[in-house]
Parts: sequence; structure tokens; C-alpha cells
Amino acid sequence: MKRRGAVRVLLALLALPLLGELWARASDRAWYGAAWLGAPAHADLTLAEATGLRGRPGARFERWHMNSLGVQGDEAIRVPRPPGVLRVLVLGASEMFGLYESRGMSTSEQLERLLARRVPERVEVLNGALAGLTLPRTAEYCRRELARIDPSVVVYYPNPVTYLADDAPSESFTPPAPAADTFRSRFAARFALLVNRAVPQPLQALRGELGSARYVAAVVAAHPAGWAFRETPPDRLGAFEHGLELLSAALPEGGPRLVLASHAHRYHDPLTPEDARHILGWRAFYPRAEPAALVGMERAANARVRALAARRGAGFADVAARVPPGARYFRDFTHFTDEGAALAAAAFADAIAPGGLSASVR
Repeated sequence: MKRRGAVRVLLALLALPLLGELWARASDRAWYGAAWLGAPAHADLTLAEATGLRGRPGARFERWHMNSLGVQGDEAIRVPRPPGVLRVLVLGASEMFGLYESRGMSTSEQLERLLARRVPERVEVLNGALAGLTLPRTAEYCRRELARIDPSVVVYYPNPVTYLADDAPSESFTPPAPAADTFRSRFAARFALLVNRAVPQPLQALRGELGSARYVAAVVAAHPAGWAFRETPPDRLGAFEHGLELLSAALPEGGPRLVLASHAHRYHDPLTPEDARHILGWRAFYPRAEPAALVGMERAANARVRALAARRGAGFADVAARVPPGARYFRDFTHFTDEGAALAAAAFADAIAPGGLSASVR
């Protein structure tokens, strides 16, 4: 009898992962139409072509959905754009794509509602941002895709610190190799997420800070002395400005109006003691940049964005001035909470339709 009981327990333990996997796949199917087979991932929303990156038309993953143009937004838009329509195309990386905001609360979604209250025209805000979309790839995207979308305004939210990576964003593009088609348990991923959420927030923060510190120290130790950026490197700042020039030149003469933005982040300048600990998570993405270089790059790059907007006759949304530092507005180092996204959307709305007046619709 004892042996039978042990066998039953063993069979039950073996059945639990199987049942969990079936539940995870069934819920994915019900929630967002995921296929039963395969392992859906955020990367499924991006299409890498020989000429660059764009959203994969019709792709879905969790709460994100790309329409037939490969952007987030209304499917029923008409090209060419009808008269009396204010169509805004939002471009940028993961901050604009939307990561931690609640459903319907991303910057682009809140911007659409704000503009709809301000202007008499029909408002359409399309979100063409993609996680990891660099400035050179954004300029290339504009050269290739704008005619297909026909916006009246293009909003670009840059991420200057990408120029502090070991290798700065390149103007050339090599499509990444396709991911190997291997089995990944969806149930295991959800179970791990539940376990992590069960850990008290202070312990999660401490674990993250220690892990980031160890990782950064190991990367720096593997390079020669002087490899890390202690302050903003002038050549990287110049490369960022050159990328903005390429983006501005990518918009056709007489075409959509360009609105550039300053980039906001969670940290005070100078850093508080709490900032100095938390910023290690940001530096883990850019081990070559010491905290002073990260914050200094943001400050200097934002000044360059403002100057270039004035020089080029573009609009300027001072998001960095509108979104205060701190955990209330940033879920991590640069990604917004719902409140942070609301303030960013208000900054964009002011640049597009100042004073609540009707925007110029070409």
C-alpha cells in the first residue's frame, strides 16, 4: 500500500507541470490568440528585414498588438490620409513602445486622448516605437515607411545613453540571426515570475543592486584600465547629434512636422544616495558608462536636442523637464509608470497643439 501511495504521489508530481503547461498555453490562447505550439515572445512583434527593423504586421504578444501597418494603433486608418485628420506617428524605443503601463495608459494612448480634447480634427496616434530601435534605425525607418503611413506629425523620443554602449549604434545594419526553434516552458516562466513577486520588494531591490554591481565589476575587470567612461565622451555626444541630423533629413521636404523630445530618467542630478544604489541597474545595460557619464550624457544630449530642434524648425517637447525623477513616475530607470506616461503625453501634446489651439494639419 505504501508503494502504491508513493507511486500516486510521484505520478501527481509528474502531472502537475504538464497540467500547468496546458493551462498556460490555453490561457495564452484565450487572452491574446497565441498559437498552441511554439514559445511566444516580445521579439515576435518585431520584423528584421534586410533594410532594417519594423513592427511585424498583425503580430500579437500578451497585451501588445501590431496592426496591418506594423504599428500599434487603430486598424481602420486610410492611406493617403484624408483631409482634416491629425495623424501622429510616435517613434522611439521601449519607453515609447510601452512596457509597464496599464492597458490603455501608454504615452501614445494617453496622447491620443489629450489631442482629441484639444483639436477639432479627427486624431489618430500610431505607435511605431520598438524595443531596441536605435536612432540610425529610426532614421532608416522614416526613409522607408513614412509614405506608407502618411503621418502629419512625427514625434521622436530619443534614448541618448545607447551611445554609451561599448559600440555606439551603427548606421549600417545586419539582420540578426533567427532564433533557434527550441522548446520553452510557458508554465515555468510564469511560475518563476510568481516566485519573484512573492519576494518582499526591499529584498528584490537589494538582490538586483548586488547582482548588477557584480556584473558591472566583472565586465570592467575584463577590459583595460581607462575603458570605462567617467564622464560624457565628446565623440559619442557628437555621434548622437549626427544621428538626429540624419533623422531630420529623413523627413521629406513639405512632409510631416517633426517633434523632438528631451529624454527623462529616474535620477536626480546630482545623484542622491538612493539614486547611486538604484542606478546600478541602469549601468548593467551600459557597463562602460559610470553613473556620472550616464547622467551627464542625458543632460548634454537633451541640450543638443533642444538646439537642433530650434535650428531645424522642429517642435520640441521637454519631457525631461515635465517628468520629475523618482519612483512615482518611473518603474525602473527610464520606463514610465502610468503617471509618468501621462506627463510625457502632456509634453508632447503641448508641442503638437500649443495652448490647445488647432494643430496644423497638412
